[in-house]
Amino acid sequence: MDILLYLVVLLLTFLGGWLSGLFGVSGAVVTVPFLLYGPQILGMPPIDIKQVMAISLVQGLVSSFTGALVYKKSGLIDRTIVIWGGVLVAVGGLIGGILSKWSPDTLLLFIFASMSTTAVILMLSNSGEGIEERDNQSKNYKILAIFFPEGLMAGMVGVGGGFLTVPILNRLMKIPLRNAIASSLAMTFFAVFAGLIGKIITLQVPFILSLFAVAGGIPGAKLGTFVNSKLTLKNLRFGFVILLTVISIRIWFDVATAIM
Repeated sequence: MDILLYLVVLLLTFLGGWLSGLFGVSGAVVTVPFLLYGPQILGMPPIDIKQVMAISLVQGLVSSFTGALVYKKSGLIDRTIVIWGGVLVAVGGLIGGILSKWSPDTLLLFIFASMSTTAVILMLSNSGEGIEERDNQSKNYKILAIFFPEGLMAGMVGVGGGFLTVPILNRLMKIPLRNAIASSLAMTFFAVFAGLIGKIITLQVPFILSLFAVAGGIPGAKLGTFVNSKLTLKNLRFGFVILLTVISIRIWFDVATAIM
């Protein structure tokens, strides 16, 4: 495989790691579409979609672990949410990672687009207004059950699910935004680890490209967590919504094209 492709993977997973630390996601929300379309834009052969999603899980595992370590020192992580939610999302992620082996490419794109669109809707809702700067003692832990189906879908498409976890924690469970980002990143580690095991078992992981994903994800995640502390909550929310909106539009376009 051309060395240029390795360098492209390194660059894009660095960007994915940066977004992981910044927004509390696995980074795959941008790594997946970038690896799907980036090589083609640069005139290189496309990477198979199942390999792209496996690479994104490797990158997500490294960047979420790196970012979670940084946030742990700040005391922003809710341990109850991480433990119970992490177990549920991990079980779902393992099953989803295995099922992805036999899932049509169009179905995987449909699930990815649906998750990102749902995240945008949740972040634009008013149900979490006024909770960014204060603790809320009325956390509804029953909502944690939703993380099993989220993990199932995340494991299938290789995104860790963090970009959907943040709005669920912030808008539905009333967790302050920075705490939601930190807790999401820790939960994402469980999800991507389980999903990755499923893909390894079914022989979907390209190991050389994955090594470059690790090399890009670690410094990217450290940079993202640093930038997070410098931005206002308003800018964080705005950037998160814009990122997911652009990606959702692009993936829905591909889904429609595949169906027609």
